[in-house]
Amino acid sequence: MLIADGEDPGGTQHNEDSKPGQPVTKRMNKVNKMKRLIIQSVYQNKEEEEATQVTKTRGPVYGVPLKVAVERSQVSDNLPLPRVFQETIMFLETFALQKQGIYRVPGYKAKMNELKMLYDRGEILKLTNYDPETVTGALKLYLRELPEPLLTRQLGAKFEAGLQIEHDDMRLHYLLDMMMKLPKEHYATLAWLCLHINHVCKFSDINKMTINNLIIVLSPTLLISNILLRNLIEHAEILFPGVKLDPNEGIPPIVLQAPTQPPPQRDDSEELNAKFMRTELEQSYVWARSRNEALSDMGDELRTRLHKENSEVTELEEKLRELEDNSYILSDSVTLRGGSKRKGSKEGQTIEDLKLYLGTLENENEQFESEKLELYNIIISETLACIEAYTEIRLNDVFNTDTAAEG
Repeated sequence: MLIADGEDPGGTQHNEDSKPGQPVTKRMNKVNKMKRLIIQSVYQNKEEEEATQVTKTRGPVYGVPLKVAVERSQVSDNLPLPRVFQETIMFLETFALQKQGIYRVPGYKAKMNELKMLYDRGEILKLTNYDPETVTGALKLYLRELPEPLLTRQLGAKFEAGLQIEHDDMRLHYLLDMMMKLPKEHYATLAWLCLHINHVCKFSDINKMTINNLIIVLSPTLLISNILLRNLIEHAEILFPGVKLDPNEGIPPIVLQAPTQPPPQRDDSEELNAKFMRTELEQSYVWARSRNEALSDMGDELRTRLHKENSEVTELEEKLRELEDNSYILSDSVTLRGGSKRKGSKEGQTIEDLKLYLGTLENENEQFESEKLELYNIIISETLACIEAYTEIRLNDVFNTDTAAEG
């Protein structure tokens, strides 16, 4: 007979969880639920303990270079990570790995802006007071507002060039060598992010977020091509050796000799350069199409939310008309006009309150529509800007190659 946790094997009294014949799965579900409650309790206690140690930042952390954000808000001395990034990743690792639609379902903009403001001010806060969609939204907003990509402008094109290496081992060696050239803040942030996304992928059967879905959502935000981001996520444990998502663990250095095979060199011939350029533009097109698919999914979510709010408005309008037709009044309890009325009741207060609430909902709907259009415009502008910048880099590379060949 199975012995439930905390049950006395020799006892004669049994509670409901230990009745003979009860399905094992039901008992295990209760045990798992208890474990989740314990984890949540431990996390909240740890969050409260760490919150008392947080000091005011010396300036905003959103929209500033990663190094500056670390200097202003670093929590752990051995981890060169900004506070907003470290805390949001740890929250998501604890509570949201199995959350359906994680990173795809958008959070509420007002709550995201509230988190941004609190982190910029260095305020003490509890992420357990926010839903996972808001936390992922605040994290993506932070990454999107970085003035320089995680791979840096100087090294980004060189990382992408490593994808031309066909042999898997040689490609990973090359990428590892490139990792050693990243600033420590960029390497640590990239390592934590890729390991975290790798963990999210392992629960794709539950959260419905496959690696393809996550790449579509994150690639435009990180300014990393789909193919390269896939390599970084799938081989995260190899490319970031010894790194653990633990605030008490530091970032171990990479110990690796230079690749035994240099990265592929472009041929100086005009035909091969044109072929390379065409390939790069095709990748940009695929990336833009993936971005549009992500935008379409986001639009579906926004339309669902808008439909729900419109339904609430319609329901309130019907309730308001019903109250007006029946001339209800508000007292300690709602009664018909002309019926028994207690002292101190205010006639028409219910109708006025509903009218005010209805007006508030309509204003929120208008603001929601405005924010949705603004979001669409920002995403489209960013997509076009990224494609333009990506194409310009490749054109400059081809031009420099041709110039060197002529010299």
